[in-house]
Amino acid sequence: MISNSTLEGTDTIGSDVEFLQFSDGRASLNSGVISFIPEWTKTYSLAANAATYNEGSIAGFTLTTTGVVNGTALSYVLSGTGITAVDVTGGALTGNVTVNNNAATITVALANDLTTEGVEMLTASIRGTSATASTSIADTSLTPATSYTVPGTLGNDFFIPSAGNNYLGGGGNDTYIISPHTLSGAVTAKITDTEGANVIQWVDGMTLAASSFYNNAAQLTLSTGAKVQILGASKFHFQLGANAPAGDTATSQTYAEFASTLGVILPAAGGAPVSGTPNFVVPSSSGSAFTVVDLSSGTVTASAAAEEFRYDFQIVGGRVTTGGDGAVTIHGFDATQDKLVFVNTTNHTVYSEAEFKVLPGVSVAENPFGNSTSIYFDPASGVSGGVTLTGIVDASLSLIVVETM
Repeated sequence: MISNSTLEGTDTIGSDVEFLQFSDGRASLNSGVISFIPEWTKTYSLAANAATYNEGSIAGFTLTTTGVVNGTALSYVLSGTGITAVDVTGGALTGNVTVNNNAATITVALANDLTTEGVEMLTASIRGTSATASTSIADTSLTPATSYTVPGTLGNDFFIPSAGNNYLGGGGNDTYIISPHTLSGAVTAKITDTEGANVIQWVDGMTLAASSFYNNAAQLTLSTGAKVQILGASKFHFQLGANAPAGDTATSQTYAEFASTLGVILPAAGGAPVSGTPNFVVPSSSGSAFTVVDLSSGTVTASAAAEEFRYDFQIVGGRVTTGGDGAVTIHGFDATQDKLVFVNTTNHTVYSEAEFKVLPGVSVAENPFGNSTSIYFDPASGVSGGVTLTGIVDASLSLIVVETM
């Protein structure tokens, strides 16, 4: 630059500066142009890489610049609605990035803070500039639900698990009703009950997303995300498709039968768990409730509706006997939709079909000449009893559905 020794006011310097260099008589004249980028031509722009992030993920912001020299370090600050150090892994709410090729990336590791706090807004700002950007943080790691122990009584209890509690049945015959409408979210319900004749019911139409079977314990994951752990599983009977309000008790299964329904052969004691059929849909009661028909004696003709024929029995001296009902004959029993339910009036112990068939006092016989199948019990007080189904020959009960309650 050349001083012309003239007062001219303020001069404006552009992006290029020309210089001349003089020396004494022994040196030559040098001249040239220096190019530089004035500070006021630099720009900074910041944008979030996504509109929202879940807790536990990595949030990202992209910084775009112009006129910033490679290797330039810039500092940033994290702030926002509800944002504190516990929301960021490591707790740092400040940091530095280095610009290269007019770009830099800010990454923020979001913490699973296990606190229910709602959606938060995370804002990143570049110090010394107006560059700022925001993204929302979804509250995906909630405050863990408080777990309680829910004890049973000496009577017959009904449990409807609705939280991550420890359910301990008492001395009676207890029923546990598992429903996605009452059990959902990141909770685990534990069921332990080794006394009495206990039943676990899985309601109509629910989906078991995953299952894991041990020799004597099982864990099942509902489609709602909740888990059910059953300890001492061999002590339970299982009913798939139960709908008590609709009068549907479903077929009772042992633990091994239940596992088999989900495609599993139980491992030996101490063996590795076996996974069941994923996304298993519990069958429903064919879309409508059963019509309950209480039997006593004589002849009954089945209707066109799906019917549940109930017959009482009792256990005397370890043997099954009639429980007040006499001999009954049912015409028109439809094995594709009807079922026989034998009601245990002594202790309400629930047996699977296979267990029931071999109980002392129970006799299942078919009559190929008369085209019928009969289920007889020991007589009580001189009264013989049982149920005969006409038009069907099925001593193995492979077609006839038999349940107990």
